[in-house]
Amino acid sequence: MRSTALLTVGSGFVINGLSLLLVVIVREEGGSATLIGIMLEIGAVGDVLGSLAAPYLRRRIHSLRLVIAVVAWVDAPLVALMAVTSNPLALGVLLGLMLAPWPFWNAVVGRRTMTQIPDRLMGRVQSAVAVLGWAPVPLAPLKAGILLQFTGRVPTILIFGILMLGVAVMATLNQAVKEASAAEIAPPARPT
Repeated sequence: MRSTALLTVGSGFVINGLSLLLVVIVREEGGSATLIGIMLEIGAVGDVLGSLAAPYLRRRIHSLRLVIAVVAWVDAPLVALMAVTSNPLALGVLLGLMLAPWPFWNAVVGRRTMTQIPDRLMGRVQSAVAVLGWAPVPLAPLKAGILLQFTGRVPTILIFGILMLGVAVMATLNQAVKEASAAEIAPPARPT
């Protein structure tokens, strides 16, 4: 649980930092508020499509390690690709592709939390995970703004890409995640 919570904090830091970063980049390139809204809406569509696909994927993929590692490995190059364009539509598509797998991540990790934590500890565990999960929300945009001001657009995006790459490497190599068995998160058997 600690491992997945910390990996979620790292990835949440990147996602929350990129939200502000993309808005500032488009604005600096002369993009209108409408164009910024369209970019963010494209990203939101990716998130919604991921939410619709999550139940289907959840029934078919049961490996915690596979889910956690693959989502981070998919997102790391998508973040890096944001450094090569300032086109709001392209950034929106990259954001949407990046956000799409996260509902699946949340479904798998959430299911594992529900099945592994005793009822008497559930409130404490969920509170601790929520505090960790929401910690990046105010800090990531601040870091993105500071980096953007002092290093520029491309280095800032690449730093966030490296952070996501770090999450992917940690998810791949983390012993606790490796040891999580498919049986722990497999859906209950249907009665015949």
